[in-house]
Amino acid sequence: MRQVRFSSALGAATLFLACAGAQAGPIAAVQNVWSTLGGSFGHLTDQSGLSERYTAGVTDFDTYLASKPTHNSLDPDNDWLPIFTEGYTIFRFAVPTTIKSFALWNLAKPEDGAYTVRINVCADGASCDYLKSDHAQMVRGTEDAVEFQVFDFYAPDPVLAIRLDFVPSTFNRTVGLGEVIFETADVAARVPEPGALSLTFATVGACLASRRRSRRPETAQSKR
Repeated sequence: MRQVRFSSALGAATLFLACAGAQAGPIAAVQNVWSTLGGSFGHLTDQSGLSERYTAGVTDFDTYLASKPTHNSLDPDNDWLPIFTEGYTIFRFAVPTTIKSFALWNLAKPEDGAYTVRINVCADGASCDYLKSDHAQMVRGTEDAVEFQVFDFYAPDPVLAIRLDFVPSTFNRTVGLGEVIFETADVAARVPEPGALSLTFATVGACLASRRRSRRPETAQSKR
């Protein structure tokens, strides 16, 4: 009976850890950003202007977007305002990461809202391979509460960087953004909540100790 209880407890703990990593991917940790278009590209990942905060590597991407976060682009200190009209921006991650999608918040000005985004994956952080293109829509929401847009794709292998090429449309020669976040598909990239981990390992430890105590009398009796 004790053996069954131990196995059940250990199985439950294992299932708990598996379920914790089976959720949609967390928001990736971006180490740094650089752009050939110049301007204040540091604002792309500093969460300035977002209505809801997140913790990279912990906050679940889908859960975060389900809260309907918006971006306030009225304040220039919240926005990326490029100097040039066409070029690319590289988002470098802290560790090789498998990326499956990203979300962006456009600027409030309609003239900054329509352009083509070419998605490139950079395995070594330098050499990049083209993956697909998508179209950034015109601004949705109000100037102080711009809504996000999601771009789905899947890079099968871990990469050190994602390069986004911004190509303005024929009637719009400007590009600008408020914020960008990436969703990772890596289970290992998720940082477990400390409280949940402590509880799980404490449960497993208690089960192991209980098992050892229950086996000692049986071992002594078998030697007689």
